[in-house]
Amino acid sequence: MADDRPARVASIRIRILLPVELSPTRREGLRAGVDHCTVHNTLRLPPDVTVSFD
Repeated sequence: MADDRPARVASIRIRILLPVELSPTRREGLRAGVDHCTVHNTLRLPPDVTVSFD
């Protein structure tokens, strides 16, 4: 692994397949849930990472 090109994931695509058609109101609610998901927010704004050896 080169220091100038660390191994990483360059992009993530999330596709949600709905089993039924949702009304616009329910679709907005689902979108709000996705936008407030802890994992989604962590991937959008990566945390500071500290590595230590004890």
